[in-house]
Amino acid sequence: MTTCNRSYYQTASNLGVIYAKRQGGKEKSSNAYSFGFNGQLKDNEVYGEGNGYTAEFWEYDPRIGRRWNLDPINQVSISNYACFANSPIYFKDSRGNTWDPESQESADAYNKDLDNRISNVESKIESITTELAAIDPASKKFTKLNDQLKNLNDRLIELNIASMEFSVLSQSDQVYSLLPKVKIDHGVLGFPEDEGMIYLGEEGNVIAEYAHGNPAAKGHEIKHLYQYEIGRVSLNEGGAGGAIYDATDEVEAYNRDAVFDGDITSPMIRLTTADIVSHSVYSHLPQVSLTIDTRYNDVYKFNSQYFPFGISVPIEAPNGTYRELHLKDGGRKTYDHFSTTY
Repeated sequence: MTTCNRSYYQTASNLGVIYAKRQGGKEKSSNAYSFGFNGQLKDNEVYGEGNGYTAEFWEYDPRIGRRWNLDPINQVSISNYACFANSPIYFKDSRGNTWDPESQESADAYNKDLDNRISNVESKIESITTELAAIDPASKKFTKLNDQLKNLNDRLIELNIASMEFSVLSQSDQVYSLLPKVKIDHGVLGFPEDEGMIYLGEEGNVIAEYAHGNPAAKGHEIKHLYQYEIGRVSLNEGGAGGAIYDATDEVEAYNRDAVFDGDITSPMIRLTTADIVSHSVYSHLPQVSLTIDTRYNDVYKFNSQYFPFGISVPIEAPNGTYRELHLKDGGRKTYDHFSTTY
């Protein structure tokens, strides 16, 4: 390990941008590598090596922690020249369109809630395990506690999966917005106002709105964000699910709801695709799992009602996946969009 002497440059917001100097001289990154601080593409032509970065929405000067152009998303609480919500060590923004501080607050609250729930379940598991060791295995109390222990372990598995998925979203290059709302405006979609929805933002971000104060609704929509991230769900420009949105996606999301509901020792409700399509809002969804790696033929077969404008299966590539054919025809992205960040 090389010992570093650190010095700090104070930005206008009095937040420190760290510069490290190796013993014996200034640290430099390899000229053969195109990326530097915070995942940014280096631009060494203006101010010299390591003094400028470029991204889709900005030119950025790391010496002062500021962008050269105005943020395309107008900021209310901070300057439109600010970067990383004025915290370049804590946040990343590989595209150069600012992380929404409101989303970070909501994301932190969700992560903290998951940690608390995991801790509570683990403590209860330990308590019941200790109690079972002192009880006659043939007793009714033993049977009851053993059932509770199974329910607790099921809940712990689901909570840990939720934590893992949220970590994946937090490290993605895709910009996600997580916004609590007092009332969700679903337009004509017909969803209950106390739940939520995800949709494409104007700047390429994927927005999840959830009912404020409803942790189950929040977990539900974050599950959909993860499905989008891994290519299980696509979206269209109108705010609804795209061609590979199916009933299994809602099964997973509603089953995620259950981890936030009820007594932690009770069994979690588990739904099926039949349960989902029995609701009028979801009755049109195919009951098979569709992903971006499903053959385009099969996506069209099971979800043909989704495709507008008379689009049919391209005869030149009948075995191509939805990902392959979708990416070859940019026109389709005008009404259907999926993640390509992985």
